[in-house]
Amino acid sequence: MIPNRMHRHTWIGKRVAQRETADRLSARLAFGADLRPDGALVVLPVLGGQANARLVGLDLDAARSLPGVQAVLLARDVPGYQPPGEAPILCADRIGCATDAVALVVAESAPAAREAAAALQPEIAPDPEWCVPADPLDAAGLPSCRIAELRFERGGEIDRCFAQGVQVAERDFRLPVIPARPDFNAGACEPDAQQRIVLRSASRDPRADKERIARLLGLPEERVRVEAPAGGGLFDAADPRVGLRLALACQHTGRAVRYLQPERAPGPARSLQIRLGLAAARGGRLSALCLRLILDLGAYATREQASEALRALVIQAAGPYRIPCVRIEALAVRTTHGVWSGPAEAFYSLACTALESQLDALARKLGANPLTLRRDNLLEAEQESPAGIPLAGIAGGAELTRALRRSKLYSLRRQRKRTRADLPPALARRVRRGVGLACHLCPLPASGSTGLALTLHADGGARIELGASDWGRAICTAVSLLLAERLDIDPERIEVSAGMSEVSGAELSGAGGMQPMARAVEEAALAAERALGQRARDLLGWPPGAVRLRAGELEGPDARRAGVDRLIGPEGLRVQACASSPETFCLGAHVALVELDELTGELAVEAIEAHLDAGLPVNRSALERIGRAGCALGASAVLGTGPGSSLDAPAEIAVSPIAHGGRPARGLGGAPIASAAAAVLNALADATRARGQPDGLQPGELPVAQSELAAGSGEAS
Repeated sequence: MIPNRMHRHTWIGKRVAQRETADRLSARLAFGADLRPDGALVVLPVLGGQANARLVGLDLDAARSLPGVQAVLLARDVPGYQPPGEAPILCADRIGCATDAVALVVAESAPAAREAAAALQPEIAPDPEWCVPADPLDAAGLPSCRIAELRFERGGEIDRCFAQGVQVAERDFRLPVIPARPDFNAGACEPDAQQRIVLRSASRDPRADKERIARLLGLPEERVRVEAPAGGGLFDAADPRVGLRLALACQHTGRAVRYLQPERAPGPARSLQIRLGLAAARGGRLSALCLRLILDLGAYATREQASEALRALVIQAAGPYRIPCVRIEALAVRTTHGVWSGPAEAFYSLACTALESQLDALARKLGANPLTLRRDNLLEAEQESPAGIPLAGIAGGAELTRALRRSKLYSLRRQRKRTRADLPPALARRVRRGVGLACHLCPLPASGSTGLALTLHADGGARIELGASDWGRAICTAVSLLLAERLDIDPERIEVSAGMSEVSGAELSGAGGMQPMARAVEEAALAAERALGQRARDLLGWPPGAVRLRAGELEGPDARRAGVDRLIGPEGLRVQACASSPETFCLGAHVALVELDELTGELAVEAIEAHLDAGLPVNRSALERIGRAGCALGASAVLGTGPGSSLDAPAEIAVSPIAHGGRPARGLGGAPIASAAAAVLNALADATRARGQPDGLQPGELPVAQSELAAGSGEAS
């Protein structure tokens, strides 16, 4: 967290331009797919194309004899050790899913590589001993396919609450199998002058990747270097096997290599199914929650990954409400779907949608205002969530309610405006408007530790090296502001580089890493002050005591001062720090305005308001930008326009931080996305609540099919 001594906030909380924006807009910022070393060979994986199968044979002679082919690598060419159960770099015999590779072709050009891949003609046969199903429901019935389970019950008398309360019948919600997307951050690998293998590929933890590559290739760690190129947001969730395959090809050929995606579609990825029911007393107090959840994690998820994913989804599906009786059953299963390499925002959206759409339905049964129902049941700070999570240092229901009362969009609901005054009367009659509200409680992924190295220069400037990078969420800008505030220097004098495997203890997972990052900056500054204090004692004769670095000077005991140029040589002073942070959460809400054409079923999301608790924003402009992007992604989860699409983004997006006295310097992660989708879906139900549809259109799947929108509009049905 930001230290208390940062009371002046010279830089923290200001709107500062993201320092990598100019490089991004001018195309100087290189992503993994942009890396093409001179004379690099291309590495093309050959996919098995089937699941529950066995590799019988490959025509190696035909492929290796083609011109331009340098090597065809198989599983037996991996010199080191790969633990069983992990996603295979190359399949030796058994093939778990269609995206598994059976060989790597290394060639001089892309056409030569693709020709050799076709010449291999893999012979694949079904394996009757391998019986992992593709359907998550079928996998749930097989103990061998269950990776992790989470069961939680408290309060008791669940059945009595549903029998005696104003009950909302349980509903099913489903996220269909999502097509796995191509890997944008392909990357490159080459040997350097020190005979090291230098990998440049998307990575959230370059240090861990370095250790694994050394283990797989049978090399000492000092012979491997990993650098993560520009990434962030949707562009940093690469298949971890990409970098390992590149390193294998580089070691085998001794030349620079770059990755080439196979032309064949990578196949489906994970899906999620939820069944959720709510009950409430006549006065509007929530009395019971029943949640059943099945999460498809593909063929190679670990128990640790599954447990973490289940917990995050359950927290969001249970929501930020006081519910005395809770029964939760969550199951993660293994299927034949491929390694997940996409963002998890769609799962967050469905988990939040399941609860929030049921809350709106419950409000209709009670004849209550949806905002009033939520206000009366929201958790306050320091209370425990329905999933048993103690909440500390976050905004409570009172702060969130105050923010929602100022909502301009929600006033449209109170005024019951249903037509647009700026349209011709004939057109206005066929355009229906709806307003939807949804709240969220989103865990921020701040577990683990964040490492960085700080170098102080004799001229008063500084350099920060981060172990991991998240360029899309302005981490490099934020860390420069944190250090500038701590050392009282201009951020422009701080150089930041990210994605270095030499920085130990580095793990940055999304923008939720902001809090441990702030702690790591403080630890690095303290370490630098201790080192300078030691030098001041040895060189200047200062007595032992606390010293402080500020504006290029060292302030010591007895009011002594010394410029850092007297204590730091030309090489600078380098220290390394690592810090961790307790798990934190973001409470927030979205309000959405949609317009539905009754004749065509065309849906447009006109505006979204986001009220988000991020503590004290390090960079307010970055917070607003992340919030706007999250709203657009939430809308795309409902409309099916695809992640990253800006063509169907809401015309107006307003992001408002929730001010409170909680823990500062927290990021947002997927928080801006989860309830944005739920708010859009509730607005859609509000727009279609007419013509014999008392509940409005409430689809149980995301994204909503166009046929459902047309059927839900009045005259079209």
